Amino acid sequence: MLYGTLSLILLVVFRIIVSQIAEVKYSKHSKQHEVFNYIFARNFNYSIAAYVILIVLAFFFPRIALVLFIIIPIWSFVENSHEHGTLSLATRGMEEGRIQVPESVKNLSPDQRKALRAKLASTIKASRGAKDESQKREIWSQFAEWAADQR
Repeated sequence: MLYGTLSLILLVVFRIIVSQIAEVKYSKHSKQHEVFNYIFARNFNYSIAAYVILIVLAFFFPRIALVLFIIIPIWSFVENSHEHGTLSLATRGMEEGRIQVPESVKNLSPDQRKALRAKLASTIKASRGAKDESQKREIWSQFAEWAADQR
């Protein structure tokens, strides 16, 4: 139960830190929200609920809760490493010339490139969670509209 409580406290503190950094770094509220969602997505509320349930479960069934407390970080690590691997492959492909990058993208400022990578990562994540092809097309068309607006 103490481990679950500590994990829950760390999750909330991390959320507060990210929120404060986003407020300091970005003056536009929409940009703050975008960065915050990129880091936490929808998983934050699920994580809080999972930890609360596990804390209660640990009181009645400590061994089961212990196993679940071990599975959560492993699952999170695997999920995050897969997303970062996809971005690394795309970046490496651009650097090696296998993926053609338009001149307009090559001329972006470092901040604009960061924003593009963050939006691309969130789009990849959203498209993986899409239920069907039409939803995937919609997600990618929203990315294309966002990219067009950035010019």
